[in-house]
Amino acid sequence: MARTTMELAFISAERVKFDNVDLIKLYFGDEPDGEKDLGVSLLSMQVSEDVREEVWGACKDLDVLETVRVTVEIERGSKNAGKFIVLHVESATNVSNTTKDANGNVTSESSKCTGPNCKGTGGIKEGDGKGDGQGEEEEEEGPPGPSRNLQQGEQGSFAEGLSEWDERIAEARAELDQKLDEYGALFKGVFDLNLGAAGGSLPCETFSISTGGVSLRICPADYSEQLSYLRYVLLLAAAALAAVIVLRG
Repeated sequence: MARTTMELAFISAERVKFDNVDLIKLYFGDEPDGEKDLGVSLLSMQVSEDVREEVWGACKDLDVLETVRVTVEIERGSKNAGKFIVLHVESATNVSNTTKDANGNVTSESSKCTGPNCKGTGGIKEGDGKGDGQGEEEEEEGPPGPSRNLQQGEQGSFAEGLSEWDERIAEARAELDQKLDEYGALFKGVFDLNLGAAGGSLPCETFSISTGGVSLRICPADYSEQLSYLRYVLLLAAAALAAVIVLRG
């Protein structure tokens, strides 16, 4: 088996444990070949059983897309296809050195940052002394970026729309009243019926027929209560006719 070390971009680590099975699989990103891969080439590797806990602990301190240094063994599988077995994983930017004595006790620890992604105090990259001579420039303020905090949005109002419709309704009512007055004046002489309650009484006549000595009595006054409803029928018909004329106009 061949052993090699590669620098890749860390993506994720998955661990599956059930019964007597304990598997760890790591996913890395590499430069695409432009033919089979575009954007990023995804690589999946299984961790060796001997260094399972060590590699899993190292992956907990890694950030997504952080450059890592991976040491692997290449096993030959079916059809001579290479299979990567991870032996060691460490950050390619932050390297830690631990010194132990003969008893296994830690005597000293040190770490250093190497590579272009190193950050100095306060998260600012340390300069190399080769500036362009230009001073600080104020950055233009752009639109605010997305926030993870939920904020109450601006409350809308229907006041403007309601006032507009109130004005339209008032104008329509005024126009309708004007039309009713105009057409009411035109049909005043036609439908000016004097159907008041206190206006005389209905006639009641009695006729005698000589043949057979029969007397015939005609008295609409007996049906005055039923005939009074004609007033409301005539008023309803006049209102309906006026409404039809106004709506057609």
